[in-house]
Amino acid sequence: MRHLLSGITVGAVAFSMAVWLTQRRVEGQRGEFDRANQLDEVIEYVSSVYVDSVTQPDLYELAIDGMLRQLGDPYTDYLAEDELRALSTSATGNYVGIGVRIESSDGLITVVTPLAGTPAEDAGMLPGDRIVEIDGHATFGWTTDEVASALRGSEGEPVRMVVARPGTRVPLNFQLVRTNIHVNSVRHAELLNGNVGYVWLETVSENSAEELREHIANLRAAGAEELLLDLRSNPGGLLTEAIAISDLFLDPGDVVVETRGRDERLTRMYEASSEEPWPDMPIVVLVNEFSASAAEIIAGAIQDHDRGLLIGAPTFGKGLVQTVFPFGRDRALKITTGRWYTPLGRSIQRGGVGRRIEFDDSTAQDRDTVQTDGAQPIFRGGGIQPDIQAETATQDDGETLFVTALRGNVQEFRDALSAFAIRTRAESTLTDPDFSVSVEMRENLRQHLTEQGIRVSNAVWRAAAPYVDREVSYRLLRYVFGSEAELTRRTADDVVVSAAVRLLNDIETTSELLQLGGAAR
Repeated sequence: MRHLLSGITVGAVAFSMAVWLTQRRVEGQRGEFDRANQLDEVIEYVSSVYVDSVTQPDLYELAIDGMLRQLGDPYTDYLAEDELRALSTSATGNYVGIGVRIESSDGLITVVTPLAGTPAEDAGMLPGDRIVEIDGHATFGWTTDEVASALRGSEGEPVRMVVARPGTRVPLNFQLVRTNIHVNSVRHAELLNGNVGYVWLETVSENSAEELREHIANLRAAGAEELLLDLRSNPGGLLTEAIAISDLFLDPGDVVVETRGRDERLTRMYEASSEEPWPDMPIVVLVNEFSASAAEIIAGAIQDHDRGLLIGAPTFGKGLVQTVFPFGRDRALKITTGRWYTPLGRSIQRGGVGRRIEFDDSTAQDRDTVQTDGAQPIFRGGGIQPDIQAETATQDDGETLFVTALRGNVQEFRDALSAFAIRTRAESTLTDPDFSVSVEMRENLRQHLTEQGIRVSNAVWRAAAPYVDREVSYRLLRYVFGSEAELTRRTADDVVVSAAVRLLNDIETTSELLQLGGAAR
């Protein structure tokens, strides 16, 4: 049983609530029983005499789906087996499979990277490998979701694959044994400018706090004096891990988050409990409009306690708690049961939930404020407002012209990029990850695009050269040198990261950092 932001385990709470609901039914709500009997009768009539055949189990499923849809709450849902499995994977980071990141290119499924320590890596699969067959079934035209589903299964179960590897004439046969895979929530970490430790926390799942602690400790050992924690586009995850991550940056007894529900068993205050490992380390947290849920808990706790500075765009604004009640092994009800609040009592929920509207989407200036531990004013509601606004880079004129000239062929352009990079890897013509895109590379790509029926004028091609060069470099790094090399280049090109690093280089203490944020508020 799970209690979610997207998900914290509270089996005892869910069980006690189920017992309470059973007692209510036993103690009598006769009118409700009458309605239940009416529903049964309607389902009996429809299953018996409706013009088209519909089974009773299907009608019950439709009745449940319709009832929950009428609540108007996008976070309340009745989960079938596949949906329940997907929820568990996203919340925990665990699944049973072979351990590859994949993308679709030219109707073929291409390996972006095998994950470290997985059957795919152990078997020698490489970036750029095309998975053309799984267990005797050709995969041409399959979606990445369909391939991912086919590669997953039961632990210890074998899976057979045929792989086309660029530069190798004969297809390669792999037989791998599925095993438990844990996808690390820290996607990338590196030392920037010699003294800023950068960590991209992609999700908040099982072991996220320990993974983050380990990466920060390694960066500290390498010379990091300040921390840049990237929570952009982090959709959230386990509340327990959000609390554990916040605990890394707060003093014992500091409030991390409070949950409140109609049932008192769902109302609780969570506090930090451990001594902070790096109390003198200034912290900047990057957020954007897709930072949600558990990621917002971390950002809110750091902001409310003046432990660091938030830079970016207002966050998503998901301040709700869901509980998952299982029905057997392959069905579950995920239902909103409460709201969560930052240490200063802020609900950051944007808009309303279901039929009840709590906050409108007005500008921050129209909402009331509260004061942080250091008497800095911050706004309630509408997501978490960063201390310093920094919008994500938008398309430049050359990129806009180029995308317009493609006339909807953006995916074909990406496919051509991947094919070009994979061919370059097969030819072994690139040996240094610090390369610059040459005119020859750009023209080779243009020729490949022309062969694919994608044509742009000379003027547009010249104007789009900086954009094309960036995309070529990222794709070449991915398939020739690996995902880490690509992420290092993307981080170096990230204007928000660069601005945050410059800011951190201008200060020595958290107090100085907060003064910069206070001036911007």
